[in-house]
Formats: sequence, structure tokens, C-alpha cells
Amino acid sequence: MNLDSAQKNKEFIMLKIKPFFSIALLVLGLIILGGFINTANADNVKDSAEWLEKASSLFKTAKFQEALEASDKAIALNPQSASAYSLRGRVYERMGKKDQAIGDFTKAIEINPNDFEAYYERGSLFRETGKETEAKQDWNKSIEIIGKTPKNAREYDIRGNAYGKLGNLQEAIDDFAKAIELNPSFVEGWFNRGVAYGRMGNWKQAVTEYSTAIAKQSNFVAAYYNRAIAYEQLGNVKEAIADYTRVIQMDPRFSKAFVNRASLLAEDGDIQGAINDLTKAIEINPQSAAAYFNRGFVYDAVRQYQNAVTDMTKAIDLGLKTALVFYSRGAIYMKINKSNEATEDFKVAARLGSKEAMEYLKSKGVAW
Repeated sequence: MNLDSAQKNKEFIMLKIKPFFSIALLVLGLIILGGFINTANADNVKDSAEWLEKASSLFKTAKFQEALEASDKAIALNPQSASAYSLRGRVYERMGKKDQAIGDFTKAIEINPNDFEAYYERGSLFRETGKETEAKQDWNKSIEIIGKTPKNAREYDIRGNAYGKLGNLQEAIDDFAKAIELNPSFVEGWFNRGVAYGRMGNWKQAVTEYSTAIAKQSNFVAAYYNRAIAYEQLGNVKEAIADYTRVIQMDPRFSKAFVNRASLLAEDGDIQGAINDLTKAIEINPQSAAAYFNRGFVYDAVRQYQNAVTDMTKAIDLGLKTALVFYSRGAIYMKINKSNEATEDFKVAARLGSKEAMEYLKSKGVAW
């Protein structure tokens, strides 16, 4: 998941983590090539299907390591199962292992060239890795395979997701609505329609959609997480904190939930709670630049300036090299009388577009 632009929450400016875009229905079908199979192979295929179903259940409850182990067993028992590779690809994706995920989706497509779901998921990863052309090709291929008249709720849902990725939000909402009409218990349809409404700025309707998904599946981690973000956008801080807390209870290693809850706790005056959450997020994911930056910002607010500088420097080292980060660290350097370091940070911030940094440097007659 990528970082949103920083947004202002009262006196705190903290980085937030974006919501999930889509939840695609996991396919549990089996691909059997080469005609007749012997009894031993038939048993393997059956056992593979059982492991695949177990992996799917584990995935839906955010138990990703266990889901990975189960999908590994499904593949070992039936190496020709495109569905198993697709599922393991999604597990890898959620674990942040993008290269492995792309490899599994590619394998699924090799086994079953009509696997529109694998094309959709691989396209999402291509976008995340900066391969926009390949991403659009995969999403268009997914739409092409499904065709003009999807046959069931799952196909409408995947086509809706592909439309959404391509920016065609109304077409996406129409497809999710059709999926729900065909199968009212299809929770992914409610969830994905909520995402589309959120992208359109209709956060109130997004909350309604996520709430319906949660009512139908009480352990739907992603729905709680996205609803928390929607509540934030509506200014419902208490409700957002409650949803992030629920996410953390269900998935104690969901670092992004800790990062986002921390910003709300800081806004609500619980500074120590915010620091605790950000420290936990870093413990879970030491590569989280957002967690380091946000903790640095909170340390700055309570005048722990050296800690703030240390954390912001770490965020920069991890690749978060934005105008906001350099300007914020420069402002802290000013507070501890390190004007030379502050000026250098303001120069970088100005080159990255910070108007505040530009104004400061102009007032001092410093070029950048």
C-alpha cells in the first residue's frame, strides 16, 4: 500500500496510509490438464482443493503466513492449479513480496490464459512497481476475457475492479451493483463499491457500503480498515479509532492500522498512545518510513527534538524524500539552533516545491 499526501489534522500534519482498493473473490476451481488422471493424482487434486480452501479462509482473516503455507501445500499437490498460484500471489502481495506475487500471477496465466482475475491482480502490482503500460494492458485484458456480458457476480466484480483501476468509477459502481443484485451475500461487491464511492469523495455512502460488508462478514479486516478511513474523512474521529482498534484486535501485525490510529490519537490529545502505536508499527515493519516520520512529528510536538530529528532522518533514509519531510526536519533544526543544517533542509524542501521553505530562504537572501 502507498502513502497518501500528508493532510492536516488540527495542529498535527501526519502521513496516512491509503485504503485497500479491491478485494477479489478467491477462485477455488481446479485446472486439470491432459485428459484422464489416475487415482493417486485424483487424490492429490482433491487434497490440493482442501488446502486451497483452507488457505482462502486464512487469507480472508489476515493470517498471511499460515495462508502462504497452506497455498504452498496446495501447489505441491497440484502444480497445474492456476487458482492456487493466484491465491498465493495475493498472499505474497499482502506480505509485501511483490516480485513473488507477480511471478505467481504470471504462472497462473500460463496455466490458464483466460484467468481474468490473475490479469487484474498482476496489473495492480505492475502499477505499484511503476509499470503503468503493462498495468493497463492487464486490466484491459481482464475486461476483454470477461466480455460484454459477465456470467455471474464474480465476473461483474472483477470487471468492476478493472474499470476502477482504469479510472472509470461509474462503470465500476454499476458492475458492483450488478454483482450484488445477482448475489446479495457477495461481500466483496459491497466492499468494492464502498471503495469506488470513496474515490468519488462520497464518504458517507462508502461507510454504508463497508458497514453492510461487515454485517455480512464480521471478521472482514479490510472493511473495518477502509471504514475507519472513511470515518476520518467525515470527521468522525471516535468511530475511526474504534475501527482501527478492531482491525488491530483481529490482525495484531497490521502496521498500517497502528500508523493511522496514532495520528488520530495524537489529534485527540493522547500523545503517549500515539508514540506507542508508532513504535509498534516500526517494530512490525522497520521499513515503514511513514511510521518514522509520524513519530518524529509527535516527538517534535512534545519537544523531544533529538528524537524527532533521528526519526525524520530515518524516514528520509528509507526513501521518504518529500518537501514536507525536509521542511519539518529543517524546522526542528532551527529549534535546536542548528541553522546550517536547517538551511540545507529548507533548500531541498524548496527545490521539491515547499512554499514555506521558499519564503524563509527569500527572507534570508539564500538561493536554493
